[in-house]
Amino acid sequence: MADTEDNPSLRQRFGEKVAARIKKQRAEERQQSSFKEATKRFRPRKSELGKIVLLAATKTKAAKPGERVSADYKGKVYALYVTKNKTVKPYRERIYTEGKRRKAKSKFPVAYKPHTLDPQQFPTKASRKQAFELFVTRGDRLVAPVVIRARKGSVGWHETVVPLASAQMQELADKATGGKGVGNLPMMVDVDVTLELPDGSKKVIRVSDDFGQRKDQGAKGEEFYAPFFAKKVYALLGDQLMQLGLVSQGSAQRVAKVNKGKAISKWQWRGGPWYKRDLYKAGQVARISEVRVQPFLKRVGKRPKK
Repeated sequence: MADTEDNPSLRQRFGEKVAARIKKQRAEERQQSSFKEATKRFRPRKSELGKIVLLAATKTKAAKPGERVSADYKGKVYALYVTKNKTVKPYRERIYTEGKRRKAKSKFPVAYKPHTLDPQQFPTKASRKQAFELFVTRGDRLVAPVVIRARKGSVGWHETVVPLASAQMQELADKATGGKGVGNLPMMVDVDVTLELPDGSKKVIRVSDDFGQRKDQGAKGEEFYAPFFAKKVYALLGDQLMQLGLVSQGSAQRVAKVNKGKAISKWQWRGGPWYKRDLYKAGQVARISEVRVQPFLKRVGKRPKK
């Protein structure tokens, strides 16, 4: 009997797993091709060294793909950070999961609309600082900050910070919507963390990130905001500590409890080696003595010129 299907689907021909892998490969090929096409003529200018440059990824009346555009461009863009030695580092979003190194969402850079670019996802500290100034305007602080202090030990992040910060985000949403808790609410959080370093000195570091709440998501309770603090903000804090060559006392104690009786070199966390074990072994442990969380509304778009 002749095959009546001249062009059977990938799923029918190869099965679910192979079809999914081929589909992913084709999507990556399109991403790579689009990025190469938009950036093939890009040459950093002297004035762009140490700056973020946006290239149009989609055609609009204002620009064609590959042309330089501003932060208020209506189409999608490729965001590039040009270091002072002319190295070009494209913007690539990463997946944040607790206790593991961050992985890029895509193999090749993807185009985004400027107002959706996350400043924390830029590749260097300098570019992240610049991105906040370029893309984010801090708005109204409708609620007071949450301040948590620990007299002994470290401030408990998951036990204390997450529920209190989530409740404050809920209060912000309620105040911004007149008690409804429903609406298109671009919100943001500044988290200031006071560290007591191994040498006895103190240092304050800041983690800032945004949180988008859409009207079609409906009314949410405090649990809606908990994963944001428990995973992403916590991971961002961990990244900053790693850059300083530190591990938090709270994290070290949790991992030590799970690995009781094992040598530090063998400590595991969430299915793999704990990559901060060398810092812990070297005594680079910081106590988190205070956490200050300030949620507020934000206005997205290019910061107006003064």
